[in-house]
Amino acid sequence: MSIPKIAADTDPRWVRHLKTQSEKMEGKTVKKVSCGIREHNTKNHQSDVLKLEFTDGSILYIQTGSNAENISEDVNSGRKSKIQVPEFHVDLWLTWADPKSDE
Repeated sequence: MSIPKIAADTDPRWVRHLKTQSEKMEGKTVKKVSCGIREHNTKNHQSDVLKLEFTDGSILYIQTGSNAENISEDVNSGRKSKIQVPEFHVDLWLTWADPKSDE
């Protein structure tokens, strides 16, 4: 697998949430890392989850999101054409959790 590169023409509107949430990691020290598959949820596709616990007590969950539901609706509505790769989109969702309510 090659190392990904950030596209120079990235539209800031597409990464606003990611940028805002990820900048909160700057200067923090990771204490513990956990990973696995997100618990089953009938509303979402299967997803990897990464949990980062920092030395200051803060916790960050990173999971994937996508437009799989939109594509599923297209397919189930009788779409005749094949789905093209550029039509599928995966994004990262960063969620900061209160350590007291985490578990």
